[in-house]
Amino acid sequence: MVKKLLSIAFTGLLVQTQAATFYVATSGNDSNQGTFEQPWQSIQKGFNQLLPGDTLFIRGGTYSPTGKVSDGNISAAMVRGKKGTAAKMFCVFAYPGELPVIDCRNMTDPDYPRAGIMLTGCDYWYIRGIQITRADQCQGPIVRRARGFLIQSGNFNRIENISAYENGGPGFELRDLSEGNIFLNCDAFNNYDPYTDTPGDDADGFDIGFIAARPGNDRVNTLSGCRSWGNSDDGYDMFQQAGFRGSYILKNCWAWKNGYRPDGKTAAGDGNGFKLGADNSYPTDLRIRRTLCNCIACSNRQRGFSQESANVKMIFYNNSAFFNGSWGFSFYKYDLPDILKNNLSYRNKEGAIENQGINRVHDHNSWDSRVMVSDTDFSGLDPAELSKPRGNDGSPPVIKSFHPAMGSDLIDAGTDTGNPYTGKAPDIGAFETDYRK
Repeated sequence: MVKKLLSIAFTGLLVQTQAATFYVATSGNDSNQGTFEQPWQSIQKGFNQLLPGDTLFIRGGTYSPTGKVSDGNISAAMVRGKKGTAAKMFCVFAYPGELPVIDCRNMTDPDYPRAGIMLTGCDYWYIRGIQITRADQCQGPIVRRARGFLIQSGNFNRIENISAYENGGPGFELRDLSEGNIFLNCDAFNNYDPYTDTPGDDADGFDIGFIAARPGNDRVNTLSGCRSWGNSDDGYDMFQQAGFRGSYILKNCWAWKNGYRPDGKTAAGDGNGFKLGADNSYPTDLRIRRTLCNCIACSNRQRGFSQESANVKMIFYNNSAFFNGSWGFSFYKYDLPDILKNNLSYRNKEGAIENQGINRVHDHNSWDSRVMVSDTDFSGLDPAELSKPRGNDGSPPVIKSFHPAMGSDLIDAGTDTGNPYTGKAPDIGAFETDYRK
């Protein structure tokens, strides 16, 4: 065991604590000491040994666990009830410059739902730089759910630069008594549930609904810089049934080509980019429960941004919807005092916005401003750019498409929402350009 001074940045706070550092490697042995020279072999062993403030480095390579059964689930690595603090977080990081992959296909027990990584009742975990794949849906007498990364009743966890793909259900799932969590620069793609009654109906990229209601302050969770594509259901699903109520902030998140089976052509699931869920709290609760800023919905089978049955107030600032198979923005059920400013909707099959209503506050959007939008307003319109590799720091890729072109009427055509911008006024759409008229 090695002692060192560890610095951690979390929600703007820099803390330092004396911490123990451990290692896991595919060539290790769980009878070892967990040092760099003598690492453990299983990630589960590392999770079990951590104390608040400790760090576990996972070396590169593919891990193929058979899984651990706990809390009615089988998972490649799970932990229950381990709570850190803001000053002493549990840290699980990919070793610098290496890529660990958790391949869950050997978890074949048919009696339990499956998850790659599972945190239950855990607070202040910081997990970064891991890929999770093939938590397969169980085919048997009872069809079991599967998820790549699952948090149940966990608070103030930071999940960063994690990829969850080709799982038999949601890439990421967050539920129950969970608040203060942030998913930063995470990717969910090509997830598909073949054995659900309606195949493909339960594999969202991010399933972040079912947050339990609480009197008083909201349970708020945040997604920033995340991407979701090729999933058989929705890109981001905030659907909630009666008795569940949570608030969500999504910033700089992208969703494209969701709503298809793995062939990319056969319809499956709902196929929305952002499904904003069900919450019947308005008008008794006037708080904003959905905030989306600088997000992109592109080429999804159905709607780009869909109210569904969310009877709550929402904010939409500087979002873009392109090429979706139905409406760019859809508010077909409730006419509420939502706020929509500086949003862009272009070349969606049914149109820019469904049921703008009379109660919504909307101005400087592409459909109610004086700008005339055409292909020439953009420096490119290629959805394939959205899947480019991330930056070395995990940030979303720098792309050319969907940015306003030099001289576009979209530049400086927005209104101040309190978010940063350059020039005389914000641009319309998700990207602020450097060009000035």
